[in-house]
Amino acid sequence: MATLGRVGWAEVGVCALMVAGCAGEPEPRSLEGTSWRLVQVESNNDADGVTPVPEPAAYTVSFGEGGQATFELDCNTGTGIYDATPTGDGETGTLTFGTIAVTEMGCPPLSPDQPSLDQEVGAALPSVRGYRFIDDRLHMSLMFDGGILSWEPLQS
Repeated sequence: MATLGRVGWAEVGVCALMVAGCAGEPEPRSLEGTSWRLVQVESNNDADGVTPVPEPAAYTVSFGEGGQATFELDCNTGTGIYDATPTGDGETGTLTFGTIAVTEMGCPPLSPDQPSLDQEVGAALPSVRGYRFIDDRLHMSLMFDGGILSWEPLQS
């Protein structure tokens, strides 16, 4: 069995220090520079339950630099500001939107039995108070346990 000399053990020690230095806390995930499409609206009211979004690409949010956000809400578009602060684990944080300026077109129904969700989603966004990443999805929680907006990454 070969033994390590002084130089060999010194190299092992330096490598161990380098690996230990890299094993710190992971960087928190950032919303900046990301875009998402809405896949479901979950109400905490049992009567409303979960509403899947039939056309997720019709409802999007993009988090830009400097706290700027852009929205597509079916046939309407909007812009506003956001403030996101990650918490300890990097997977959750606080999230709020400032005033959102939205066009006010009358969007047609998504299907004969499903009205457009533009008004519901537009009204929910100012109530967002937090976020959580679970796998590849972004979940925005509404104040007063008002519900959850679930988003998946927008494919470009």
